Amino acid sequence: MAKIKSFIKRHWAYMLSVLFIWIVPIIMLNETIALVENVSPGLKITFMGCIVLLFVFFSLRKKINVFIEKRPHGILRGVLLCLHKLVTFLLVLGILWTLYAFSDKLFNWWILSGISFLIGFVFIILNEHIIKKGEINETDKDKVQE
Repeated sequence: MAKIKSFIKRHWAYMLSVLFIWIVPIIMLNETIALVENVSPGLKITFMGCIVLLFVFFSLRKKINVFIEKRPHGILRGVLLCLHKLVTFLLVLGILWTLYAFSDKLFNWWILSGISFLIGFVFIILNEHIIKKGEINETDKDKVQE
């Protein structure tokens, strides 16, 4: 528990940058889609689910490829390879279809996300300054102890 508190004390600015760079734009995108048109909850959930699944799928891509490559050549391996390619294609297609449907509305979201990114970038710079300041303080303490 002490390690967690220490980490939070040292990296609070970085956590805020993640909030402004990733979480706020995703929430704004969800609200933009919900407030612009009458969108069924199913479409909203499907779109956000496609984005999340695409990130998860690409992060696990190496493991999936290794799993498929370990299989002996045959029908099962062929089917798994086809399913792997098909799932990737359909996830990207779902995201592109939704982006096409809402492309004229996404410009405002993009501008607002840019503002949120700038706020996040300020917190990244602040985090780097805090870390550098902590390193300088640690080296000063080491010099005093010698």
